[in-house]
Amino acid sequence: MAKMMGQARQITFSTLIRAHADANAARAALIEGDRCLTWAELERRTNGLARVLLTQGVRKGDRIALLLNDGAQFIEMMLAAGKIGAISMLLNWRLAPAELSWIIRDGAPRVIFRAGRFDGLADNADSIVDHVIADEAGGVDRYERWAGEGDAAVLNTGVSGHDPLFMMFTSGTTGRPKGCLHSHAGAFLSALSFASRRGFVREDVNLSTNPLFHVAGLQHVFAAMAVGAANVFVPRDAAVTAPVELALRHRCTLATLGVPLMSALKASDEQSIAGLEFRSITGGAGMTDPQRFAFVREQLGASLVGGWGQTEACGFGTQIDWPDMVEHPTAIGWPIPHAEMCILDNEGNPAADQSVEGEIGFRGPTVMLGYWNNLEATEAALGTGWLRTGDIAFRDCRGLFHIKGRLKELIKTGGENVYPAEVEEVIKTLPAVADAAVAGVKDRRWGEAVKAFVVLKHGASLTAEDLTAACRARIAGYKRPRYLEFLEVIPRDHLGKIQRVQLAARGATPGQAIP
Repeated sequence: MAKMMGQARQITFSTLIRAHADANAARAALIEGDRCLTWAELERRTNGLARVLLTQGVRKGDRIALLLNDGAQFIEMMLAAGKIGAISMLLNWRLAPAELSWIIRDGAPRVIFRAGRFDGLADNADSIVDHVIADEAGGVDRYERWAGEGDAAVLNTGVSGHDPLFMMFTSGTTGRPKGCLHSHAGAFLSALSFASRRGFVREDVNLSTNPLFHVAGLQHVFAAMAVGAANVFVPRDAAVTAPVELALRHRCTLATLGVPLMSALKASDEQSIAGLEFRSITGGAGMTDPQRFAFVREQLGASLVGGWGQTEACGFGTQIDWPDMVEHPTAIGWPIPHAEMCILDNEGNPAADQSVEGEIGFRGPTVMLGYWNNLEATEAALGTGWLRTGDIAFRDCRGLFHIKGRLKELIKTGGENVYPAEVEEVIKTLPAVADAAVAGVKDRRWGEAVKAFVVLKHGASLTAEDLTAACRARIAGYKRPRYLEFLEVIPRDHLGKIQRVQLAARGATPGQAIP
């Protein structure tokens, strides 16, 4: 009886898709290239794909890995896996093959769905059935046949809202990626809360430019889906002006202000920009001059909403409107409707004085279930009853949170996280290097860029090309240093710890830039 009563309160992400298939059957759900999938088609196709997964031996709790282009297939496979209780591992195609191989071995997916363009990235995954569903002879036809076998019948697979829907990866203090498990209910509520705070409506059209393997990109797409709005996907290999061209073509009203859209706006003519119909754009807050985004209101006529979030929180945890951003440049906003936030003391408990600087604590139903296969890290993050975010902030008398820095020393460059120790390890393998350190410095293009500080061995020399070649061979391209400075000694404290604040304060000059 108790179990049946619990089922009366269950909700999964599939519930949302099914509801829109009933109420908004003929409206656009996903738009990619010349193809437009309606909500009714999305429901049928994901049912067909879910049944194919079952025939492949995939069951509840199994993992499937997605190494796919951002677009309709990515979303369809996530939803199909979720319908049978399988967990989607969202793989970052920017990583090096060795990094992806470690993730795949750790997650042990039953199936990898891989686009042909990523051939070679996952070749070291042992005992894995690898389905190439795009850019392969017959691959697209096979995928369409699978999707075409679906119907409107509801799949009864015993999936609950507490079951994991996807695993998204983030770097930890060891430099190894950690898989954040997020539940159906958590993803559902994160999407609804985000959409509610932003005022999204069914008639909106979202321009998706950020990678779907990152929480900022996925949450924005899910938020549009939550209200029945359409999502338009920008191809990865498209021309720099493609985001603007697609926004004009599909009359997009929503977007995230990431590097792709910023670059597209700069590359487009005034007439094109004047024709855009954006009404609401999402950006970051607290770590950059908000006046940098003034053009959103002045040239685009749209509202700008900033915020703070992280993978473990399933996306944005705070939001702040443009006027408050201008008045309080270091502010990241107030918690969005589903969340609680506080300042933690050194033990991870709410500080008695919430006006002091300390680590941000976050809690709510969107917090991750834990880190995959890592009980120690899960306990460290969630053991006190709050998510320990690793970010330092203070709270003013209005309850507004202001960011001060990053406890975990991660460098955030172009939306990607880079852990300094991982880059330093590569640099120190070079024969000419006696010592090295890495820190984040302000950068006009990326917001923050990786800068290498190197001490050479006596009589040795090192070129920027040598450094870049070593990094390209070992780590993802976005992790490589964009600036290089030679020092006589790396600043360290009495315990030998690198003084990264001192290094970051040196900034970067044009002469230190690495092409």
